[in-house]
Amino acid sequence: MLSRVINHLLTTGEMTNEKAKAINALSNTTLKSMEMGELQEEMEQLKEVVQRLEAK
Repeated sequence: MLSRVINHLLTTGEMTNEKAKAINALSNTTLKSMEMGELQEEMEQLKEVVQRLEAK
């Protein structure tokens, strides 16, 4: 959804300071979301390792 909004802002009308700021904020939000997803996956993997070690 965020990428659609970013693409819309990039492809419609003239680039203004307000549009650039919005694109920047949306891009940062997208990046943070991706990073959080990766961290969540890593946490799940670590959790599985700990559970296996505790079971021994």
